[in-house]
Amino acid sequence: MDFALELAEEILESRRPVTRERLEKVYDKLYGQAEKVMGKYNPCQVKHGPGGTTCAAYHSDRPGSHMAKLNSLCCTGCKHHDPSGGCRAEKPLACKTWLCPAIPKPAPLHQRLWALSRRAQKAKLAHFRSDKPSSIEAALQAWNKEQQMAQEELRFIEARILAKQLLE
Repeated sequence: MDFALELAEEILESRRPVTRERLEKVYDKLYGQAEKVMGKYNPCQVKHGPGGTTCAAYHSDRPGSHMAKLNSLCCTGCKHHDPSGGCRAEKPLACKTWLCPAIPKPAPLHQRLWALSRRAQKAKLAHFRSDKPSSIEAALQAWNKEQQMAQEELRFIEARILAKQLLE
């Protein structure tokens, strides 16, 4: 079974509490897999030149290519984007598993990135335009809230069972 899915199921079943270390391990594994996929297919084809920075969408007629026509990458506007040097974020997982609609996606690329994105979402680690520390912190908060809600629901069910037994 996939490690991220296993983590999500374990935490949801409250068998083991979520820890920063466990989330970091899953995050790093998913990021490494996404980096390999992106490296193999190089779908963005970002090029820095005298006329500006372009990507594969610049030469595309597909919907969504309008930003690239303006010499603007999909990440333009992100607080981590540096026009002269690219992304400054530490391991941006959600960005690594996302492709703009203007880029044609070979089936294997699309399937692999989609699967990695779904795993990151299930582990609550996919946070748009976020670096690793921010994503880990957000995931910890989300898992803790979910565990608290599950414990409250369990207490409510136990109270209903007890009340029913007292009424019998």
